[in-house]
Parts: sequence; structure tokens; C-alpha cells
Amino acid sequence: MLIALDAGHGGSDPGAVYNGRREKDDNLKLAMAVGDILKNEGMDVFVSFHRNSGENPNAASGVQVLIYSEGGEKEHLAENILDNLTDLGFKDLGIIERPNLVVLKRTNMPAVLIETGFINN
Repeated sequence: MLIALDAGHGGSDPGAVYNGRREKDDNLKLAMAVGDILKNEGMDVFVSFHRNSGENPNAASGVQVLIYSEGGEKEHLAENILDNLTDLGFKDLGIIERPNLVVLKRTNMPAVLIETGFINN
């Protein structure tokens, strides 16, 4: 089975930046760690890692999982990811439909985008 992990942003696109910390660096570290864990698992999914950034530093926290639309394996995957992260103590910001995100819209397998906390908190 195929597992595709996308470390959101990269190259000349740092994503959100806070006090010199770049979203792309956090995303790559997380994707590599998750990839190591999943090497021996059999799934066919696409997971894109990102970080939120709030208007005011240290004001927002929590995780969201974005999906193209409700239903099916992608929603089940999003629920499992969100449940596991909230079990670890992250605030649950829910599962959000985002049908216009290219990585969710054009991926031909169950796809989720995880906003893994806020870079400025």
C-alpha cells in the first residue's frame, strides 16, 4: 500500500514564520517522524502537515484536520487522527471541509491536511 506524506511548504516558501521558526521546518520534521512510524503499516492515504498561525502570539492553540468533503475513508482517517491528537492533550478544533485546497481536491486517494497546532504558540 502507498502512504504519501507531504511536509507542507518548503523550498523558498517557508509558510508561517514566528521568531525565526519556519513552518516548513516543523512540517518536515513531523512528516519524517510519522514516515518512520508508518513504514511497516499498510495503508493508501495522503497526509499533508501544516501549522496554523494566529493573529496574536500565544492566543490560539489546538489541532484541525481538513478534508475535501464529508464521508468515506478520508473522514474516518481525519477522525482517527484528531482523536489520537486530542488523547495526547491537543485542543480539538474539529474537522473542516476545504474543497478548494489543491492537495485535497486533486489527490486520488483518501487525503487529509493536518494543522498541527499554532506556530506562534
